[in-house]
Amino acid sequence: RRLWLPDDVKTVQLITYVGYNEKHDVYVYSECGYRHGQRYELNSDGYLDMGDIQIKTGLQQTIRMEIGTEFDGSWIRDYYTAFDLNGMVLLCWWVGTLFAEQIRGKKGKQKSWPFLEYTGEQGAGKSAQIQFLWKCCGRDYEGMDPNKSTKRGVLRWLEQMSNLPAVLLEGDHSNIFSPDILKNLYDGGEIRTTGVQTGGSETNNPKFRGGILISQNNEVEGQEATLARIVHCHCTRDHFSPEGELAGDRLQAMEIAQLSGFLHHVRTIEKELLPVYFQRYKEVRKRFDEHRDLQNRLRQTHAQVAACAYLLPILFDGFLTIDHARSIEDFILTRAKDRQLRLGADHPIIHHFWETYEFINNRMTKGDATSYGLNHSKDPDLIAINLPHYRQMAMYYQQEAIADKDLKRFLKSSRRYTYKDQKPVKSQIENRNIYCWIFESGATSVNMSSARGGS
Repeated sequence: RRLWLPDDVKTVQLITYVGYNEKHDVYVYSECGYRHGQRYELNSDGYLDMGDIQIKTGLQQTIRMEIGTEFDGSWIRDYYTAFDLNGMVLLCWWVGTLFAEQIRGKKGKQKSWPFLEYTGEQGAGKSAQIQFLWKCCGRDYEGMDPNKSTKRGVLRWLEQMSNLPAVLLEGDHSNIFSPDILKNLYDGGEIRTTGVQTGGSETNNPKFRGGILISQNNEVEGQEATLARIVHCHCTRDHFSPEGELAGDRLQAMEIAQLSGFLHHVRTIEKELLPVYFQRYKEVRKRFDEHRDLQNRLRQTHAQVAACAYLLPILFDGFLTIDHARSIEDFILTRAKDRQLRLGADHPIIHHFWETYEFINNRMTKGDATSYGLNHSKDPDLIAINLPHYRQMAMYYQQEAIADKDLKRFLKSSRRYTYKDQKPVKSQIENRNIYCWIFESGATSVNMSSARGGS
């Protein structure tokens, strides 16, 4: 090397993702980077020269981010009007995700950053909000639809972002995606293990460096340990108003060039934001710990997002106040309480199924001692339901029948009546073998009326 290269030759480090590099404490994007609050532009050779560090990302063409330098935060007034408190929780989580590695890592010592679940009815504005916040980060983008990829493709995609959101769209309709596979990403765990082609036994174990946002129509169904890692918001149209519609139209009309200075603003005042976050987290966590009915993990995850609310008056100085942050914190506490109810109750789809089942059963057996309703089991300790029979009677009694694909997905997690098996049983209704879903009949009913939240 000394014979062929000059002594001052620079070695450029290539990273395989976009965003924060913990080793050097720098941010690397497609066209610029940041170090200690200072912005660096790509040089003519296509890398970032930060003095003693030369670095670039291999995803310059894959994840293009056009990050401006001018920031005008006046749009937050329209954002709050259009998207209400759910939208503010999304913004808080988004800002926190821009520091996910510091929060999880040695600086933060919190070892985790929560997932955000953003559900809602069609037309409630989920996509508009997510696309708007991506514009604030210099991208015309929404997220990854796992239905259009493979499991390997999804896992590889998760490797690409550091201190940036990984937005999964409509995962509730995917056959290859399950939220449970994301569980270890909560604390920045390994995404997957692959072999290295060296002839030896070396492996590559990339870790997750971003934050998971799941946006879909239905609530996530998963193990309790997975659900406890999630902060959930459910969007409705209840807050819609003519003023909100006009505000939303103004936001949608804004271009990336007008908004992308937001990310620049965040990166240049990082030294001011992070200490505030850590201090506010301690204060919020202390308040949340007063609610001992909440699981410890729920208190932590929701306090983390709520602490980010106190960064907003700094980011949007002159437009938001501490009172706004307190309102957001209070709302997030209600989301934590709702999640606690969700952990101890049936999924809303299963709750609706059992409510429909009992309504139909009562109608069929009322005044008829010889009717068995929908229950084909001769064993009084069991309930055996034939799904075609259920659909037929739901139509007869003008009840909304749940689609088979949803029932087959969620019924095994039933808490009101514990799932036991699926098999042919000798029907007490038809006196022949008929295929049924079988449940234990002695479980206590669970009230799910408040399990679905929203604003």
